[in-house]
Amino acid sequence: MGIPLVVHYGHHVGTTGSHFAEAAERRGLGRAWPSGHREHVVIGDRSPDRYLWIESGVTSLPTDAHRTTSLTAGYLIDAHLHLDLTLLQAMLFDVVFVAQKDLVPSVAAVHPQAHWLPLASPAWLTAIERGCRFDVGFVGNAWPSTNRAALMGAVERRLKTNDWRRPQTPEQMGVIYANSRLVVNPAVAMDLNMRFFEGLACDAAVVMPDVGNGADEIAVRDRDFYVVDFSDVETVVDRLHELTTGSMPAPQGRAIVAGGHTYDHRIEQVLQVLGSAEHLAPVRTMSAAQRGRLLLRLAHAYRDRTLLTAAVRAAPSPGVLPPSLLVTTAGRVGAQATKDLVKRNAPSLANNLRRLHPNPAP
Repeated sequence: MGIPLVVHYGHHVGTTGSHFAEAAERRGLGRAWPSGHREHVVIGDRSPDRYLWIESGVTSLPTDAHRTTSLTAGYLIDAHLHLDLTLLQAMLFDVVFVAQKDLVPSVAAVHPQAHWLPLASPAWLTAIERGCRFDVGFVGNAWPSTNRAALMGAVERRLKTNDWRRPQTPEQMGVIYANSRLVVNPAVAMDLNMRFFEGLACDAAVVMPDVGNGADEIAVRDRDFYVVDFSDVETVVDRLHELTTGSMPAPQGRAIVAGGHTYDHRIEQVLQVLGSAEHLAPVRTMSAAQRGRLLLRLAHAYRDRTLLTAAVRAAPSPGVLPPSLLVTTAGRVGAQATKDLVKRNAPSLANNLRRLHPNPAP
């Protein structure tokens, strides 16, 4: 008999995958399978009954999804950032879960087993003692690609905040949120993100843009969370000041999260869906030519040499691969290899370059 479930994710502290794996292992429901950047895996190496892939910023994919006997599932978290890539990812798995509800129909159009599975909070956040040190709490990056530094600078001139410029561990974040009346959540990509659930779990009211994606189905607007137009910094600050100096109804986010929105709940929901799912990954029925083209498109998106090699090997002949995409992908792979070399051998230079050209902030 194989392993009941493995949770495969790109290893990075505090990622969704690490939370899923911790919940699965603690409850005896599965085992963690963390992978390093560009360390792709063969599902058959561990022969699990069920395999769950969690999307993260660390590139690591299964290379035998088309032939494994395991029932496979993929948790597609960043569809709001790259829907085209999400639709490619979905081809690899028998079942797909989508974190952003508004994008489930787009994925369901190409996959027969697509489900909404919102993000969640670690269960331990609901147990942190409440305090009242801050009017407003915020933990996250403030890269130049966002207006977060301007926003939080304006907030701290009028209200008491934590040291939002300083990086925090997940444990430190929990203490900050549990000691904040409000958690400000400038969701730059209009997604229902982890901070929403983490703030609720600490019984702070969350202030955020109107991101949709099922927020109103999870918590109560104008009690557990408040919607503000984040395009105007002064509007946000005025609203935060109004809330903290006025009378607010007591939020009930902690009870909401404890009752159904921890990663313990999510792993149970995944297993419940997989209990009646079928082996319907589109990649399973693709021809060799189709699979080669899929791998090539994934290699292009991820700038990944291993996937490019797999695409060439999967195709019955090089002629079935689009020549322009093949050439472009090879160029992207080479450029990425150079960047990775700089990151390994000159990390300070790589960090400075990243500050000049930052990615969108979570």
